Amino acid sequence: STKKVSNFSSRKPVSESIGALRVPRLADNDHHIVRFDDNGAIIAPSRHRSRPRMNRLAASIVALLAHLRNPGAWLAIGLCVVAVAPALADPLLTYPLRIRGHAVRAEVANTEESRRTGLMFRRSMPDDNGMVFTYEHPGIQSMWMKNTLMPLSVAFIGRDGRILNIEDMQPQTLDAHSSDGEAWWSLEMNQGWFAKHGVGKGDKVEGLAAMPAKP
Repeated sequence: STKKVSNFSSRKPVSESIGALRVPRLADNDHHIVRFDDNGAIIAPSRHRSRPRMNRLAASIVALLAHLRNPGAWLAIGLCVVAVAPALADPLLTYPLRIRGHAVRAEVANTEESRRTGLMFRRSMPDDNGMVFTYEHPGIQSMWMKNTLMPLSVAFIGRDGRILNIEDMQPQTLDAHSSDGEAWWSLEMNQGWFAKHGVGKGDKVEGLAAMPAKP
């Protein structure tokens, strides 16, 4: 067989001729390197240039494992998780409401899934924040507190935007709290918010018309 070997410093592919077979050959600075043994047979491509990168990765992993032997490192990671977790639960989008002149920022639960989840697993909520539930089929609506960790008050709201009734709800209970009539919306706030601000039955919740009924 005859061989034509080009300069490996070139970045352009070169070729080998073995009998009638032409085999493309890549320069050494390419990721795959084609090599031939003394008999002209092709040696399987290797990834020599990846080894330094792999060595650096292995060294990083070893350093990390060594660092994590220190109990203080695990404590720092735990504190970071605790600090970040509440932020992940914070609402990304809220809408303005007003009740008896008091401003409220409310998240909206307007899908079956979001209504089912509600404020579950939240540990806290800003004082003037809440969640509005919009209903595709107005009627007698009921709430419970399964997997809900903070005490809440819920106001059931009629078609005209006026409060039908307000119920206090305790964390992680399965008691049903129902509307005193056909509810089109309900508004959950921190427990005691309505009483604290003098809000009660018959008061109007302004801004509900701007709430998106569907996503």
